[in-house]
Amino acid sequence: MLKMHNPSFKVIVSLFFMFTISSCRDEIKNDISDNDHVNITVEKNTSQVSDAFVKIGISGVDVENGSDYIIFKPVKSDRIMIAEGSQDISKYEFLLKNGELQIRNSPDVKVTMVQNKPFVISKVYSGDVDGFISSKAGGIDKLPLLLLMLREITLDKSLKINTLSEEFKNARIYGCSFWNTYIVYAVNLTRQSAESELSESTFSRTGETCVVTTDMETSCYTDNHLCIATQSYCCTK
Repeated sequence: MLKMHNPSFKVIVSLFFMFTISSCRDEIKNDISDNDHVNITVEKNTSQVSDAFVKIGISGVDVENGSDYIIFKPVKSDRIMIAEGSQDISKYEFLLKNGELQIRNSPDVKVTMVQNKPFVISKVYSGDVDGFISSKAGGIDKLPLLLLMLREITLDKSLKINTLSEEFKNARIYGCSFWNTYIVYAVNLTRQSAESELSESTFSRTGETCVVTTDMETSCYTDNHLCIATQSYCCTK
C-alpha cells in the first residue's frame, strides 16, 4: 500500500519542462510513440513523484498505455485533506493524445507546450497561461490540475522522490508522528488564490485534538502561475 508523503522532506527542484512540442500545434504529430518532440518521463506505474505531488499527498501515478494514447491516474494518500474550494487531482484520470493533455472524457480543455511554455486550448481561451491569467477569461476551473499533471509527466526522473523508500516513510514531521500528521492543501493558478482557499478552510477529526504544526507554506511553479499552499496538523486522541 502506498504511504502518505512527508512534507518536511525537502527537495530543491530546478523547474524545467522536458516536454517540448513545435511552436505551432498544427505541427504536433499524431502518434505519440513516434513523436521525437515529446519526452514523457512517466511511462509505467511509479512511486516516484515530484515535490509538488508530494505536497498534495500524491504517492504515485498509475499508467495505462494505449496504441496512440496514455492515461495517467494519480494515487492519493488517505492522510491528505483538501481545502474547501480546491480540487482533488486523484479523482481524475488524464489522457495524453496527439501531444495534448486533457482530463479523460472532458475534451473541452487541453494543455500542451508551445515554445517551451504551457499552452491552453479551449473554447473559452487558447494561448499561453500568462495570457489566460491576464485576460481573466475564467471558465476553466480544472486548468490548475491539468498544468500540475503536465509538469509531473514531463519532469526529469532524477528530480523526483521515491515515496516507498524507508527514509521517506520513517521520517518525522515537525516532531509529530508520521501516522498522526495530516496535510491540508489548496492548488490554484496564483499564489493569492491558493492561499485564500487554504486560509478559509477548516480542519478537524472526530474524537481527536488537532493542532497546527506549520505555518502556511506556498510553492509556485511554471513562472509562478501554478501554486500549492499547504499546512500541517498533528492530531491525537
